Amino acid sequence: MSARDFQQRDEALAASVWDDVAHTVGDLDTASPQSKAIPGRWSSLQAELAATWDLCGAYEWCAFGYLGVSSLLIALFAENLQHPFHLLRLNAIVAVIILLLCRVEARSLARARNLDEPFSARWWHFWRHWYPHLFFLYCFEQLAYLMKLVTPHWQDAKLIAFDYWLTGVHPSIWLEQFVTPARNEAMQLVYLTYFVYLVVLGGILYYRREWH
Repeated sequence: MSARDFQQRDEALAASVWDDVAHTVGDLDTASPQSKAIPGRWSSLQAELAATWDLCGAYEWCAFGYLGVSSLLIALFAENLQHPFHLLRLNAIVAVIILLLCRVEARSLARARNLDEPFSARWWHFWRHWYPHLFFLYCFEQLAYLMKLVTPHWQDAKLIAFDYWLTGVHPSIWLEQFVTPARNEAMQLVYLTYFVYLVVLGGILYYRREWH
């Protein structure tokens, strides 16, 4: 294939992907065909949201549960946080993205059956089942802003005292006798492989089509 052929193919694929998003967003904001009055719009929106809600699976419930609980805690302890409204807004945006992703994936599968668009269906199917890895990172990064959620003060002294009570030594100091550059690198590698294992396990399950 020539460079022009590749460009035309990429443009066609991109258009198909964004067409799915545009149709889904349009459905969420379109009034019923019978009436353009506010009640008609509200009924149409309710029906669309109900259909999208039914598409959510076990992981979506866990994600919404985390977002709901964390948002509640942020609202309750807002005085201890620097930018509580920013955190609440981010949680809301993430929840909307997850709902849209579920809806777009279902819509793309239906269109693939009717219009024979396998790439679009595979594209959204992939992201529907792999976005949890990105959600993990979001939750992990959010913890940096929630460390002082309950109290505005750091609890390092209490944690150090608990470590000493539990082990009889200060573990970080006691372990220094075993420190070498090679061991440091080995332990760092072991720590990083935690993220690799998640991707490897997800890849195996996805390849086996064990999507549930």
